[in-house]
Amino acid sequence: VISNLISVRAHKVQLNVQYKNTERALKTLNHTQDKVAFPDPGSEVASLVTLDSADLDRFRVPSFALAFRDFIYTSLAKWITDEDIKDKEDVKNKRKAIDELKLTPDDARIAK
Repeated sequence: VISNLISVRAHKVQLNVQYKNTERALKTLNHTQDKVAFPDPGSEVASLVTLDSADLDRFRVPSFALAFRDFIYTSLAKWITDEDIKDKEDVKNKRKAIDELKLTPDDARIAK
């Protein structure tokens, strides 16, 4: 029962933070479009979550991520996905660079 109450509380906090971030982004957007009608630019600081590389690795495990899917901010889920995509592209680029450095059989014979 207590864990359910903690989960509900955490979810309410998350929704409140998302609402405030949306409000902040809307103020900033309105201000950029019409500074006279919307003199308040909104805060440039959004709610932040700090994750180290170990935390990010845990979220890459599907069962771990599923356990927190109701509590993960949409922006955090997108960031984790973007990091995965970037890591896969980095690996692909490293492989491509290694393949480009390999000598063809003809080049290997010439090098000898």
